[in-house]
Amino acid sequence: MFPTARRSSSKTPRILGEVLAYLRENPALVIDVESHKMTYNGQAEADEEVTRMRAKTVVDWLEAHGVATGRLRPLGPWPEQANHRK
Repeated sequence: MFPTARRSSSKTPRILGEVLAYLRENPALVIDVESHKMTYNGQAEADEEVTRMRAKTVVDWLEAHGVATGRLRPLGPWPEQANHRK
């Protein structure tokens, strides 16, 4: 389910089902979906792209399963997100 630099999987982690159930039980809740990836070879741009794709994949899956658009915000650990959290 989560894209990486090397592969992606079509398997859905069990935790997503649990998050989906929680969001259905709490319809007013809005959450930030974060992803983190860091390699040791210094390819920050590639890491940021994978991070964005992972967070968006989770948001897309949850929305496809009934979570209203706008309740989820895909985020990553890149610098421009720091201002969003304030």
